[in-house]
Amino acid sequence: MTKTKRILVIFPRKLKQLEQEYIDNLKKDGHEVECLFLDIDTCDEIGLKSVEENERLIIWSQEIHILFKYCKDTNCKEFLFILGQIRMANRFREKELIIININDVFPTEQKSMENIILAMHYKLKPNSTLVNDLKKTINKQKGRD
Repeated sequence: MTKTKRILVIFPRKLKQLEQEYIDNLKKDGHEVECLFLDIDTCDEIGLKSVEENERLIIWSQEIHILFKYCKDTNCKEFLFILGQIRMANRFREKELIIININDVFPTEQKSMENIILAMHYKLKPNSTLVNDLKKTINKQKGRD
């Protein structure tokens, strides 16, 4: 039996059937699960309450699962902020970052959210030649050399 974990799942929108099934499967495996949705409007004029709640959830979790969907709207800024919070928390407490839809995320030749989140997922170091290391790591994981 696998060890029970505290898992934070981050979705870009409210629950749909696929996301609910993902959460149900984690719970069925005995994990504690909390969700963070990027499209929920909070009753927080400044936004600080939601920032603190995100921090609490990130600190609480042992693993963070993200359904990565690049968006060009205002949610993108929130996602970048949360990604920064996750990265900072990971420097002090090891957090496993898992991209739920890893087969839909590809490295780019220039700086991008895709490269950042893939580097975090594959635990690459900041001094790596990111794009080449990402491509090698992804191909190795998929059984292509």
